[in-house]
Amino acid sequence: VELCPSRVHILRHDEKTLLEEAKDINLTKIRNIINTNGLINGVFYILLLNMSAKITKELGMAPGGEFRRAVNEVNQLDHCMVHLGDRPIAITLKRALHGLSLFQTLKLVWKLITFDEEITTEEVEQCKQKDLLEELMKEMAGEFPAFGDVFVKERDLFLCHSLQVAALPQHGRPTKVVGIVGIGHAEGISKNWGTVDQKQI
Repeated sequence: VELCPSRVHILRHDEKTLLEEAKDINLTKIRNIINTNGLINGVFYILLLNMSAKITKELGMAPGGEFRRAVNEVNQLDHCMVHLGDRPIAITLKRALHGLSLFQTLKLVWKLITFDEEITTEEVEQCKQKDLLEELMKEMAGEFPAFGDVFVKERDLFLCHSLQVAALPQHGRPTKVVGIVGIGHAEGISKNWGTVDQKQI
C-alpha cells in the first residue's frame, strides 16, 4: 500500500475517528510532529496536514479508505500480508524542501497557510477516480517543479521498486501482489516497471 510507517495510523482507525482527528490539530500533535521531523520539516508537515484536513472536512470523507479496505480483505485471506511500500514522509519532505530556493520556500509556505479552496460537487465526483491531495501536489508542481519531481516522479520509482521486490518469487514459487496506490502513481509505476533498481531510490 502507498503508506509509510509514519502514516500507518490511517489503517488502525475507522473513518469517523480519522474525520475527528482531521478537525483536531492541537498543540500536542504539533509538538510531536516537530519533535519527530525537526522544526522546518515539521512545520511543512503540519501545513500539509492542515491542507489535508481542510480537504477532508470539505469532502466529509477521511483519506485512506482504499488502504483500510485492502487490509480488511487481507485479513480474510491465508498467507497474505500488507507491505508498507512508500518512502518515509520525512525523507520526501526533506528532499522537496532541499530543491526549493528561499523565495520558492516562502511562497510555498504562504500558499499552504492561505489555502482555502472550496471543493465543488464535480470535484467530489472526481475524487472517486483521483486522489485530490495528489492532484493538488501536481498543480503545485507547475509552480514548484522540485515538488513534482519529489512527490510524484521519485515516489513513482520508490513505489515501483517496492512492488518489484514484493513480486519476487518466494521459495521458488511465483507470488501474487496487489498494489494499492493513488491513481496519480499508476502511470509512473507502469512506465518504470521492471527497470527500477536500488540505486535509483
